[in-house]
Amino acid sequence: MLIGIAAQAAFRKNRTGVEEYVYQLINHLAMLPESLEHQFFLYVKGGVGLGKWLPRHTRSLPAARSFSPRQNSSDLAEDQAILPGESSAFAFGEAAPKDGLRSHIPESLEKREGKNFIIKTLYAPIFWTQMGLTPEMFCYKPDVLFIPAHVLPKVHPKNSVVTIHGLEFEYFPEFYPGFHQRYLRWVTKYAAQNAQKIIAVSQNTKDDLVMLYGVNPEKISVIHHGISIHTDLHRCEHRFAQMPYILFLGTKEKKKNTAGLIKAFELLKEKYKIPHKLILAGGKPNRRFYKEEKIDKILKGLKRKNDIVNLDFISEEEKWNLLKNAQVFVYPSFYEGFGMPILEAQAAGTSVITSNVSALPEVAGKGAILVDPKNIEQIAQAIYKIIDDEDLRNGLIREGQENI
Repeated sequence: MLIGIAAQAAFRKNRTGVEEYVYQLINHLAMLPESLEHQFFLYVKGGVGLGKWLPRHTRSLPAARSFSPRQNSSDLAEDQAILPGESSAFAFGEAAPKDGLRSHIPESLEKREGKNFIIKTLYAPIFWTQMGLTPEMFCYKPDVLFIPAHVLPKVHPKNSVVTIHGLEFEYFPEFYPGFHQRYLRWVTKYAAQNAQKIIAVSQNTKDDLVMLYGVNPEKISVIHHGISIHTDLHRCEHRFAQMPYILFLGTKEKKKNTAGLIKAFELLKEKYKIPHKLILAGGKPNRRFYKEEKIDKILKGLKRKNDIVNLDFISEEEKWNLLKNAQVFVYPSFYEGFGMPILEAQAAGTSVITSNVSALPEVAGKGAILVDPKNIEQIAQAIYKIIDDEDLRNGLIREGQENI
């Protein structure tokens, strides 16, 4: 069977929620013995850097000279990116970097025999799915098409599966630029109505699809996100190890309510005189798609600005060290289709506070204190309870570990 996957999100250097989902999905597909029975086309946008951001259980070689069942031998070219290895299949696309990616492949994969993952590079100036992927579907339609994030091309095979990650833009349109909010509504509704099967990342998202878009619930499967747990990291020395701190991890967009968390932290400092710092870790959003919480501007007028550390995108190692050494992890988002950082904090053995709305209670289970994200006093009190009560803190950690 020929399975097509819209895979460009997996090939980004700085991966957040959806990008990590696509990356790990492809990585683990390549690990399944059953995957050897099928051929996979990974569709990526022209100009995307493949290089060392390839999922680690796939690999690419330049100048592969062979052909696919969908092409004939007269179409052969030398500028192809093929994975995972010396494939007997051919894919149109840009050349792999000159090092052939060999320096980026774990040594244990050199003996792997999977030879059926193929990158196809598709070019389009804008609206890549509709202008790049649609023509590909018209000419070379796979048996099954998997869209990992909302946007189904107008031309697609009958057997199309789409993952919907959340309908936050329906509840908080003010957190999205006007055009992008309308675009998200259109593409998500189209995908929900036209895909044969839908994967919802939470029961809350499934309920939203049924309620807001009238989707038949029988075609929706709820499959929660998983996480990669870094078991080799311990509570160890790092640049913030000498001070107690409260941690937020996520993109600095308005939906995440970092402004509310900063207000709660100011209240904690004034009312309870806690010695903690507040660390806000995560990159800025693409402002074409999400409205940014301008943290630096907020901090300028604060008395306690020196107690707040605003970090940009951080490495995986630093992320897990921050999680493991935090006394409290706070994720006070206004609305989420899932909330992967909650699971990461629980896996790291850190107590969690999150919002009592959307999918967040579903994700957190019993391993978190739930708060109203609009209630600053309630957020502050929940943080102080965990700081002040070791038994409560340890109980939340145990429940969080069981939730994982």
